[in-house]
Amino acid sequence: MLNGEGGCAKHQGKQRKLTGARNELFHYSLFEIHNCSREGIVNGEVGKLRVRDIAERTFAFAQRVVRVCQSVERSPASRTLVGQLLRSATSIGANVEEAQAGQSRADFLSKMSIACKEAREANYWLRLVSATEIIPAERIADLVDESHQLVAILTTIIKNTREKNGEL
Repeated sequence: MLNGEGGCAKHQGKQRKLTGARNELFHYSLFEIHNCSREGIVNGEVGKLRVRDIAERTFAFAQRVVRVCQSVERSPASRTLVGQLLRSATSIGANVEEAQAGQSRADFLSKMSIACKEAREANYWLRLVSATEIIPAERIADLVDESHQLVAILTTIIKNTREKNGEL
């Protein structure tokens, strides 16, 4: 259930909010982030609340990138660019998973920082394959948007973890 401020009841009082596309609120604490989508809000009532954490979101992103890349016609240039896109896009979720199993906050920060760098790199390759018409822009527009959102979420997690560690 959403609280009066638009956050989810589970995280009431301990989250900050980032609004993303598709009317989603990203709630996060130190080691977790949930994507709580509001569906069916009529007269202030919530019909259904779907919760997805960052690991699931990055996994879904990787799946979508793999599916798009599988359908690309292979040429020497596309093989190289698509390979780079696949490596960076699939690495995001792998590093988030590693971060969640981190042995310390420093380990957590290191893995999340790598995941953020990989998300930036994936965004670069998505823009490049679009600009070079290897993949039509309209086909990957939602992936470009999602990569921007992942960068924003991961950057926020890193920043807040550093603040809690007194590093900033």
